[in-house]
Amino acid sequence: LGKAAVLLVDQLISEGTILGISWGTTMQEVARQIRPRRVKEMVIVQLNGGISRAEIDTHASEIAQTIGDRYKAIPYLMPLPAVVDNAVLKNTILSDRNLSRTLELGRKADIALFTIGSFGHDSILARANYFEPNEVDKLLQSGAVGDICSRILKTDGSICSKELNSRTIGVELEELKKKKYSIAVAGGKEKLAAIQAGLNGKWFNTLVTDEWIATELLRD
Repeated sequence: LGKAAVLLVDQLISEGTILGISWGTTMQEVARQIRPRRVKEMVIVQLNGGISRAEIDTHASEIAQTIGDRYKAIPYLMPLPAVVDNAVLKNTILSDRNLSRTLELGRKADIALFTIGSFGHDSILARANYFEPNEVDKLLQSGAVGDICSRILKTDGSICSKELNSRTIGVELEELKKKKYSIAVAGGKEKLAAIQAGLNGKWFNTLVTDEWIATELLRD
């Protein structure tokens, strides 16, 4: 998946491209697959917060830095949690000039490149202690199946919890939908429901996935 994603992105980027990226193990592999080349005035920007409150590392800063190094581009990081305790705190944090600039760059990104996560007690957001076990249970009962840029989705692609969404830091999914190239990179049987949710919400216009997932999606 990492190689396929890089082959695609390498055809799309050019001088001055703003590339927005998310984090996770899939995106880490994407970063590793990039062959060094110089792209003039290119910018890499992190699309969502990623610092964990536990020992689980989301690799967010590392991924942005690696991709920046490979393309000789400037990386803009979002050194913040993916989810904070309340919307007021989120708005206060994002009032910082430098952080708001990074978020604005994410909105302006020509290309958004992100993965899709499945949701449950073993998902990275849960293991990073963003949610208590009872919160995960409530979200699952509400229909949560996956996430895109830390935004939790139901099967139909809609946001699972508006309250949770109001305290999630990063670009809104509606902003991903507006991009010329909104590219999701995800595969594996455990992610089928999450990928289908993303398709139902029309949050991306390009999907890099594996043969099994592609076959299952085409059955519908």
